[in-house]
Amino acid sequence: MKAKPQSKIKIATYAICKNEAKHVKRWLEATKESDVRVILDTGSTDNTMELLSKATNLIVGTTVVSPWRFDTARNQALALVPEDVDVCLILDMDEVPEKNFYRKVQNQWVRGADRGWVSLDTGFAWKVDRLHSRHGWTWKWPCHEALVREDGKEEYTYCDTTTIIRHQPDVTKSRGQYKTMLEDAVKEMPEDARMWTYLCREYYFHEKWEKVIESAEQVLKKDGMDHELAAVCRWAGDAARALKRPSKEWFEKGVSLCPDQGESWLGMASDALRRGDYGLALDSAIRCFELPKVVHYLHEPSAWNWKAYDIAAQAAFHLGELDAAIAFAQEAFRGKGPESDRIKRNIQMMVGIKNGSKKTKV
Repeated sequence: MKAKPQSKIKIATYAICKNEAKHVKRWLEATKESDVRVILDTGSTDNTMELLSKATNLIVGTTVVSPWRFDTARNQALALVPEDVDVCLILDMDEVPEKNFYRKVQNQWVRGADRGWVSLDTGFAWKVDRLHSRHGWTWKWPCHEALVREDGKEEYTYCDTTTIIRHQPDVTKSRGQYKTMLEDAVKEMPEDARMWTYLCREYYFHEKWEKVIESAEQVLKKDGMDHELAAVCRWAGDAARALKRPSKEWFEKGVSLCPDQGESWLGMASDALRRGDYGLALDSAIRCFELPKVVHYLHEPSAWNWKAYDIAAQAAFHLGELDAAIAFAQEAFRGKGPESDRIKRNIQMMVGIKNGSKKTKV
């Protein structure tokens, strides 16, 4: 939709919080140009409420949600937003809108739009619909919650903005409650592929390998999106390998379900490298970084930044393709991934071999 000249719209920013004292001042400063600001505190025990009490242009509510559900808390926060607001911005306490964010929304929002895109920078930028009209919405799912229409319809009129929000999380905060919440979610909504996908990933993080395979099988029975089906196949393949079971079929299935996204081929390449099938590892890694990035909630930016090049380098080296191996390794090193020191040593070793000396300084 193209923006048209319009009268000033009223923008509200709303959030839920608990023990966010380290983020409150930053959030309040970043949102000071919002017409209305709403924060629902869900039981802070630090000085969050004291800091909030000093702010102006702020509606503060308190609640106790037991058992805890993110959707219930967000719905209560949204209910505090005044009825005459035109546009709502969902902004967590660890997120910071760019300078002039609200001015851009004022200039770019189109009256009649239901949802609005912003660019969320989480280390890589991707589009998320953090803006929405005031009425007709409800939050759904106990965690990894999403906004849906109250009438159940799935057709929206979108407004695309050029705004940016930067995610600056507190990495010390525990997310340990997610597994239990997701287990409850799939009991509540057993046919929901998205919740099963998140649960499979959570089991993967916790190395609950049998559970990873069981939940992956559940996702494959549902009507999930291609990238969800492919992702659970990769996790199940790694789980099978950890359990000393055959893994190749899982990765092949992932590629067959989603052949046009690099993550599928990265899974195939990683598995092939571990099994010593260096030709397949090299071909699959090349397929990965040659495919365009498709950004979604299961996107793996490391695939293009360094990991696929690293696998290609190792495979090429084992195949005796030294020049190609060095070139791939140099690309991997430029990606500045967490294994850069090892990749640098590999480059030095391979250059040493090429120059006729196996001894190199590391």
